[in-house]
Amino acid sequence: MISILLPTFNSGTNLHRTIRSLVLQTMKDFELIVLDDGSTDDTEQRIAAIRDERIKYLKLPHRGLALTLNYGLSVARYDIVARIDAGDIALPNRLNRQYEFLRPKPENTIVACNQAIYIDRHVIFRTYGSSDPGAVRTRLALHCDFPHSGVMYFRKYILENGAYSETPIEDYELWLRLKNSARFHILPEVLMFTLSDPESLSNINATERNEAHYRIQEKYYIDVEKEFALGGKLEGDATRGWREYFYGDRRAARIYWKRLGILAFAQPRIIIAWLVTYLPERAFTAFKESKIKFRIEYMLRYFFRDSFVLRRTLKELMIGESK
Repeated sequence: MISILLPTFNSGTNLHRTIRSLVLQTMKDFELIVLDDGSTDDTEQRIAAIRDERIKYLKLPHRGLALTLNYGLSVARYDIVARIDAGDIALPNRLNRQYEFLRPKPENTIVACNQAIYIDRHVIFRTYGSSDPGAVRTRLALHCDFPHSGVMYFRKYILENGAYSETPIEDYELWLRLKNSARFHILPEVLMFTLSDPESLSNINATERNEAHYRIQEKYYIDVEKEFALGGKLEGDATRGWREYFYGDRRAARIYWKRLGILAFAQPRIIIAWLVTYLPERAFTAFKESKIKFRIEYMLRYFFRDSFVLRRTLKELMIGESK
């Protein structure tokens, strides 16, 4: 059995598609805990209209995502917990696929999946996270390669390690804290459609989000080579440069990359990013936040069968919704 945590705050209009995707799961034995973090919209009425005994609706005072999730962990009935967010859509085999992978593993295992990002019924790109746990851990030096909304883990392990902290990026902070004891796995297939909402706080407050990322990373960059098992000083400087590029001072990024000398030319991504840092501020931010790498990869595979199947699946899962 699985406990699914679905936190929501004024996301009533997006809840139906998420809950419908869970009701349609091939795995039927679960409890869905809808954690309403003090919504003032019609969330409660929308949930009341859904007749399914597996759904447990909890109306809570507004305390923020981290404390809401921690409360959900405290009341969950089962030790295996899955996460999903309002507006996101789980493919029908998501729970079963992750559960069968996780169940025989040690309790420090965290399993995620690849995701397809969509806006208004259209897939705009998909992720290609590494299936190598070591590579996933190393990538945490910069960011998380898997969606929080698509993880499954053992409740006891998360609680014993302090659960979520009250930070703007509570999932990333947790994974950094667990990186030396947890074993992260990203399943190769897409099991989630993740909504990219232009009005969401994560999109509106890009500067605040980047500053929070930078602060959370700070203590791990005292000796980043050791913290993330990097391949020496040059890789450390390259990583420090990327950190500044994404979250800090783009001029500092150029300083770190300059230390690489001629070796920088062996990494085309660094050369491109270096040139991008000379763009005007607004153009630089727009380019950096556009996920251009993923968008290009998706467009290059647009007519491949896997991309076609993704688009068809999203359309099928959204049948019945008003446009």
